[in-house]
Amino acid sequence: MKLVAMKCLCCGAGIDVSLDKKMAFCPYCGAKLLIDDEKHRIELSGKIEVSGIPTLDRLCTNAETFIAIGDLKNADRAINEIYNNYPSDYRGYYLSLLSKIKHMSTKSNNNAYGYNRFSDYAPHIRDVCNTAYKALHFAPIEKHREIKNIAYQWLKTLDNISKEENQNVEKYYQRKAYYEEKDNDLWRQVCEIEKEIDYLSVKEKKRKRNIYIASVVNIIGLLLLSLHEVFLFILFISFISTIIFIVMYFLMTKKITSHNIMLDKLNRSRRKIRESVKLSLWSDSKQTPEFTRESLDVYYSGIDNFQATVAMDP
Repeated sequence: MKLVAMKCLCCGAGIDVSLDKKMAFCPYCGAKLLIDDEKHRIELSGKIEVSGIPTLDRLCTNAETFIAIGDLKNADRAINEIYNNYPSDYRGYYLSLLSKIKHMSTKSNNNAYGYNRFSDYAPHIRDVCNTAYKALHFAPIEKHREIKNIAYQWLKTLDNISKEENQNVEKYYQRKAYYEEKDNDLWRQVCEIEKEIDYLSVKEKKRKRNIYIASVVNIIGLLLLSLHEVFLFILFISFISTIIFIVMYFLMTKKITSHNIMLDKLNRSRRKIRESVKLSLWSDSKQTPEFTRESLDVYYSGIDNFQATVAMDP
């Protein structure tokens, strides 16, 4: 019975297997190992090259190559195989970190890391930080600085974008507050004028009623003028009152018309303000300023937590 040294694909332990058998079990982790000439090529020197199931080193090499050439779809497939077969090896998380950052750098060519808006990064910030945590957890001490630097470099690159975006958000809310205050001032003027118009409209109705009553008195005075001279005096007083009521009525009508013109101007000004708010306050038609502010909060929270966590790491 010929024994050949073989390395367990799951735990990496070195074991001796017999070529007379088609399978063997790792005494350390219990994994089943297939010894099949169709799947494995065993050299006389004792070295075993696995062609059916890629080794960890081969998977890592493949993933690194795919990341370097920008084939991130195949890179992620290789990384997933590392996750599934070697979950405690740091290189799966390390390569995943590189792939995630590379993916964002090739999204487009509009900025340093490719995304059009800062809010595009928001869903990935925690993911990148969590991947870095896992890589640090499983990596040897000598690899910690390299992993930290990769994550830091990406987060610090976002810092300039976040500052610019934060300025845009702050300017938006400042302009919004200014326009809202201006609109509120106009609204207060509108309310005052509408209240004045309502008051004048009531008085206008009273003037019309007074004109109607004075006109009736004039007609009665004319009919009774032949009966007694006193009705001439009554008719004169009624006529003068009618003239006064008519003049006051037209003045009231003119004042109401003037108020309505002013009210229309104020409402047009308010509409212009609202249109200017829509057109000039926020230029991004795909993301709202509220969503962008939430994205900034996610970023600042993520980088603070990351810095606090890795600061405790040796």
